[in-house]
Amino acid sequence: MENSQNGQTLAELIVAVAIAGMLAGVVVPAFASLASEAALKQSVSRVTTLMTMTREHAMALQTHCAVRFQNIDGTWLAGVYEDGDGDGVLVADIAQGIDRKVRGPEVLFAPHQGALPGFIRGGVRGTDGTWIAADENAVRYGTSLLCSFGPNGSASPGSLYLHSGDREALVRTSDSGDWIRILYYDALRQQWSF
Repeated sequence: MENSQNGQTLAELIVAVAIAGMLAGVVVPAFASLASEAALKQSVSRVTTLMTMTREHAMALQTHCAVRFQNIDGTWLAGVYEDGDGDGVLVADIAQGIDRKVRGPEVLFAPHQGALPGFIRGGVRGTDGTWIAADENAVRYGTSLLCSFGPNGSASPGSLYLHSGDREALVRTSDSGDWIRILYYDALRQQWSF
């Protein structure tokens, strides 16, 4: 009688486990990088859509409108407000109920749900070449957290920096309001590109 065995030797099992480990070492970081990039692009899309809709609302009604960003315990909210007294949308007027709420505030960014306003670990080089530390304000519209749009489509110039993992994006508005520009950061070269 012949003695046949169906199975693998210990050496074969060790080789199979080693190959699986090497594949996981390549696939898992690549997947994490893709997920980070997708989360960042989704957040950029949400912001640009909200800004475009607010700009169009201001132009259609021939009044000033603004997106107000608020950070409450790490969760970022965004609301859209309309000028109620002819002096543009102001934080004080929002608080007093003069500038009325058109939409929101609603959750725009939440921890562990994609990208957040902020900077990658260690900070980034700004578009002007100056260094921006990781703990600096990532929402930069003058001295407030309002991105305003006028009846002629003009906008308050400013920037909103977003990060997801090791990825960084910048949503920037021009004062003429004719563009909302999106830039992505190359950490190796320390520069922004479209």
